[in-house]
Amino acid sequence: MKHLYKLDNVAKLFVSIKNKKNIPIFRVSVVIKEEVNPQKLQDALDIAIKRFPTLSLMIKKGLFWNYFEENYRRLLIQEDKYYPCYNINSKLNNGYLIRAGYYKCRIFVEIDHSLADATALISFCKSLLYHYFILIGKKIDDKNDDVFKDNIHTIADYDDSFLVHTKDKYESQSEKKIKNIYLIKGKPLKFYGDNVVHGILSLKSIKEESKKYNITITSYMLSVLAYSIYETRIKNRLDGKNIVVCVPVNLRNIFPSISLKNFFGVANILIPTDKKLTFDDIIKIADKEMKEKITKEKLKNFIYKNTKLENNALAKFIPLFIKNFAVNLVFELFEDKLKTITISNFGNIILPDDMKDYISHFEAVVYPTINSPLNCGLCSFGDKLSVTFNRTVIETDIIKYFFKYVSNVSELEIYSNDYGV
Repeated sequence: MKHLYKLDNVAKLFVSIKNKKNIPIFRVSVVIKEEVNPQKLQDALDIAIKRFPTLSLMIKKGLFWNYFEENYRRLLIQEDKYYPCYNINSKLNNGYLIRAGYYKCRIFVEIDHSLADATALISFCKSLLYHYFILIGKKIDDKNDDVFKDNIHTIADYDDSFLVHTKDKYESQSEKKIKNIYLIKGKPLKFYGDNVVHGILSLKSIKEESKKYNITITSYMLSVLAYSIYETRIKNRLDGKNIVVCVPVNLRNIFPSISLKNFFGVANILIPTDKKLTFDDIIKIADKEMKEKITKEKLKNFIYKNTKLENNALAKFIPLFIKNFAVNLVFELFEDKLKTITISNFGNIILPDDMKDYISHFEAVVYPTINSPLNCGLCSFGDKLSVTFNRTVIETDIIKYFFKYVSNVSELEIYSNDYGV
């Protein structure tokens, strides 16, 4: 008999808001130093997926909530022929909400956000790479890291950490609502899809530049991004539109959890533009906002607010189609308009030393949304910091300004999939 699993708190939101132009699918990919062997990659996938039962699930509709069901079919690799983060049709993917594949020297994994967040997907990607390199004859010491083992997983992998760490009540004062937010507009790509532009920087150079301002790499890159938006879109406006940069936060760094399901929060970093700003001004504002909003107390409140509706006795008995309609409407009309852009740092990806020689770099691709057609993903490996812009509009002014600015700090390599242009 197949086991059934509840969707975690965030998964319920992602299922409800999914539509043709709002597809919550993100990607982690790795560029290796030789062309991919598709058959060996399939063999590696057959092994790696066994370690991640939380990814071997298919979604089913219930009367009041969706739920997950175990999936025993084979997950097949795919050659990358389209654009990143396009919809995963589970009916055409043996029921899976995860996709794995290759193109020349690139291996990628993509996932519907209802299944998991970046932490889980990176773990899966590392396991897939490990088994792939072993199968093509590379000798690797795995340092006893359990993500590289075949069938080691625990009940904690299935935890809904939102429910584990939710409080009984909301204690602190509610934050003031951010108003007058600048939304990035542009002409849609001729053929609907995602154009991705990748930039590879020196991590050492960016780290040294960040230290000059006594801030983190995330804060520095966020500031460059906000400054790029200010200079290209805001500077000559007279309406004082505010820049709001959404920063996803891995809650496992703050609350005990090894869950392979979703467990992240968000901080909306406000950059007021009611007066003339320099880059140094934006650095100071962003650093202050990050320190104020990414605290344990603030994130406790985030968890509480996210679980409040789910724990409401009345909401439990509202039919699913009504819940989905209401959540999707609220997201498109309100929630998705609370930010200008998202910048998501997938972090520093660490692998055994024996694997490093076979890898060039990683890429993190964040999906755009209806009201946020340009988003940014970061990740690092060795000395390479990868910055990826994913867009559904033709305009590239923000991207060009961003890379021009950071090119004064670090050597820069840029490449794109050229989709839609």
